[in-house]
Amino acid sequence: MGKRILWREALEQGSTDMFPLASAAPQATRERAVYAEHIHTLKERFERYFPRVADIEDYDWIRDPFYQESSTEKLTMKEREECAELRVDRTLKLKCSELPLDQFWLASASEYPSISHHAIEQLLLFPTTCLCELAFSPLVYMKSNRRSRLSVEQDLRVALSSVPPRITKICATRQAHVSH
Repeated sequence: MGKRILWREALEQGSTDMFPLASAAPQATRERAVYAEHIHTLKERFERYFPRVADIEDYDWIRDPFYQESSTEKLTMKEREECAELRVDRTLKLKCSELPLDQFWLASASEYPSISHHAIEQLLLFPTTCLCELAFSPLVYMKSNRRSRLSVEQDLRVALSSVPPRITKICATRQAHVSH
């Protein structure tokens, strides 16, 4: 967003230095207007495809709960009060520097349940989205012509699990086929 604004201002002043190929050609007012229109179109499309990017500052309190300038306007009054109390808690400030973000919010849940719950809900969006994307490849493989099963839930669970199978234990519960 910052470059777009900078480029628009430069175009208004008659400079096309940010476009090297355009800078080499003779400058025309009409060409600068086309560039400015293109930058404006980029802005509109960016806002249409990524509408929530502008709201990212509303969640700065999750990333750095002790930063006094982060906005808490969209929180409930109870969450704002807990956030204000949390910001002056020196013990939690030390924990915040020692623990990863998700563990910090889990550790603060006993003292500040509302604000911690809200932060954890927001943080859970990232790993769950990542897990969904990781499941696409195994699912496509399972639903190919090589397999005829319609229900792949259990197979998908095994494919996505981070727990390694204990083959010896599984084999111990089965009897090998004995010769006649």
